[in-house]
Parts: sequence; structure tokens; C-alpha cells
Amino acid sequence: MPKIAVIGGGNVGGQCALAIAQKGLADVVLIDILGDLAKGKALDISQALPGCGVDVSVTGSEDFKELKGSDIVVVTAGVARTQDVKDRKALFDKNKKIITEVCKEIKDYAPESIVIIVTNPLDMMTKIAYDVLGFDKKRVLGMGGQLDSLRFAQKIKKYFKCSYKDISTTVIGMHGKEMIPLPEFSSIKGIPLPELLAPQEIDQIVEETKNGGQEVVEYLKTGSAYFAPGEAISMMVESILGDTNKIVCASVLLEDDYGQDGIFLGVPVMLGKKGLHKIIKLNLSDEAKSSFKKAAKVVKAG
Repeated sequence: MPKIAVIGGGNVGGQCALAIAQKGLADVVLIDILGDLAKGKALDISQALPGCGVDVSVTGSEDFKELKGSDIVVVTAGVARTQDVKDRKALFDKNKKIITEVCKEIKDYAPESIVIIVTNPLDMMTKIAYDVLGFDKKRVLGMGGQLDSLRFAQKIKKYFKCSYKDISTTVIGMHGKEMIPLPEFSSIKGIPLPELLAPQEIDQIVEETKNGGQEVVEYLKTGSAYFAPGEAISMMVESILGDTNKIVCASVLLEDDYGQDGIFLGVPVMLGKKGLHKIIKLNLSDEAKSSFKKAAKVVKAG
């Protein structure tokens, strides 16, 4: 049975562990410096699994030695967005230290693992993780684009009452307000969005998608999203463990890709057992290219 370690026992980490376990993808260890928090959530999840009919184990610990043998390490540790901390740049200094320390532990105890970063500001934190880990670029990924793609699909369904099974979405760029939903590369039953919805409807959907995370923060007031991030992470984990080469949107190191080099940004990729299998090259419109450059500028600014 594969092993997944989730670092960070907060809402996102707990929901991620639950989503992975419910699908029976792997044994899960939830690691948090507050060991009892991790142990309590792991026990709660374990008690739910008989109803799911899956035979995986979920354990909790404060000991980073439990990273040993992990095929994938998911990092959710860090300060989350709240109404008091809305600006992703304001999170940078708070979470840089946490990511640096966590990645040193991963490097020591799980040097062969694939690492998925979830901590915000996501693209910047993924670059920091990559620098600290020293892993091959194929094994360091950021989750953001897949979450944004789920949010894009949810907003589309509001305007076009179809099954989610028929909706395919593509979102690139930075995880946050600088994300770039691509209607021309998104479809319903294979039909491009611009052929099914009016331009003003598409513009509204795009704006609602960009504001999807902040909308949750404003409702919760003391926290940020965790159900949708947990599902997005589990989809990436499933693609990797299943070696499906499924196309998802993720933050990866760009090396002369989409006109950028040396930074992490969200693009469509194929994921398999070694992590990043291939970056999918899209023929972007001039408007999308310009937006992508703006997102790259924000990421480079740190």
C-alpha cells in the first residue's frame, strides 16, 4: 500500500487526509507539531472509514520521522488566509520560515518522495520548497491550479445547468487574483465555453472564479477554504499513484515554458508515478499571454 504524509493538521490537512483515505488511495500519516491534534483527527477519520469500505490506515504524529517511506508528502502547514490577512504577499514572511523548516525534514526523512505544496502564497512557497529540497523539478508541485479549476467548474454550473461530469476547465497563472481562467480551453461535453454562453456570462463566471477563495474567507471570517482544497489535492495524488498521466492544472517550475524561466506558475500538466510527466503547451491568446506575464511579474516580486 502506498504511503502519503500530510504535514499540517489544520482544516486543510485534515480534509486532505480524509479525501485521500476515503478513496482508498494510500495509508496516511498526519503530522503536526501539535501531536494530539494530528492524532485526534487521524482517529476520527479512521472511525469513519468502516462506512467507506476502504482498508487503509490513518495515523497522527508530531514526529517527522514518520515521513520515512512516504511516496508523496503534502504540505499544508502554515498561516491560512483570514479577513485580517487577505493579501497573499502578507503571508509570505509568515510562511517562508515554516516551509523552509518543513522541507528540511522532508529532505532528511523522505528524500525520494514527491512533494505537493498547498501553503499560500502557493507559487512562491513552491519555489522556496524547491530551492530547499534540491529535488528534481518533476517531484515538486504546487496544488493551486487544480483548486481553481474546481472553482471554475462550480461557477460554470451556476450558469449552465449541466452535469459536472461534462465540464472540463483550465486555469493557469498564479494561484490568487492573478489566476487566468481560460474559457476557450474549457468546455461542456467537449464544446468550448464561448460557443455555449454569452460573453457577459463568461466574464461574470471568470470574475466569480477569481474571487472564489476570498468569498469563502469572507463567509468564514476566521479561516479559509478546506473542503475544495482537500479534494483538489486528492485528485493530484490519485493521478500520481495511478500513473494515469491525467491532465491537471498545477504550479510547476517553468524553464523556457510559456515565455518564463525559473519560476513556478500554474499550467496544465500531465502527472504520473514520477510526478510531473509533461507540461502541456497551449496556444494562448494575446490577452492571456499578457495576463500570464503580469502573474509572472507578481511571483518574481516575491
